[in-house]
Amino acid sequence: MRSRAILLLVLTPGPGWAQESRDPDSAMVARLSAQMTYHFSVLAAAEWRRYGTHLDFVPLTPRLPDELPELAHDGFATVFLEASDSGWSAVVLHDSLPGTACGTYVGNVAVANRPSTAPGEIACTGDKGRLVHPGPVSLQVMHILFASDPTLDAPPKIVGCPEVDLPKDLRQPLRHVRMISLIDPNGTVSPAPVRVLDAPSFRYAAAAIVVLEQCRWRPGYRDRLAVRTAVRLPDVLGRDILVGDSLP
Repeated sequence: MRSRAILLLVLTPGPGWAQESRDPDSAMVARLSAQMTYHFSVLAAAEWRRYGTHLDFVPLTPRLPDELPELAHDGFATVFLEASDSGWSAVVLHDSLPGTACGTYVGNVAVANRPSTAPGEIACTGDKGRLVHPGPVSLQVMHILFASDPTLDAPPKIVGCPEVDLPKDLRQPLRHVRMISLIDPNGTVSPAPVRVLDAPSFRYAAAAIVVLEQCRWRPGYRDRLAVRTAVRLPDVLGRDILVGDSLP
């Protein structure tokens, strides 16, 4: 009788396969969640500082040391989905959580660019998204509210504007100057910053600012307290001044 040799191949998962399939350590995930909240908190504070001086948000680059040095080496890659004069949204990625993205938004952004269900909340999606639970981000670092903020009891509203002696060539009706400004709790237009979005000329923009700074407003209210509120102002020069519109 002739004997036969039988070769048996046993397939075992390699170390790379096991690493990808196994959930990360819970302590590491908790630490990463806290770091993510800190990352978004620093980012939000920087965006509010920018808004306080320019009345708009821009995509900041945390990995550039001259912009946000405290976030330059924390391992997160930040991707902005939207940034405008009325809000911003962003997601972050981390090498230790491949295929997972976490994000939040502030203000008014397109529905498609809202990573979370509410402003300031951080939501995660992807392969390991169920494991990461970052805390929320404080939204009012600069204590500025948008006129369209749903938490406002009432948005700002123009009470009246005095007649301003403008040059004759600037008194034509229907010459709109669109701008964004801050209404202080005392019902006055903050002299700075004022951001002009659109104007027929520089002289029209300057004249519109002169007119608006002399108007009286009923400030925005939240929880029965007057608050500093950012409004978009579609103003017509001369006597006919439209009521400030909410940010979109």
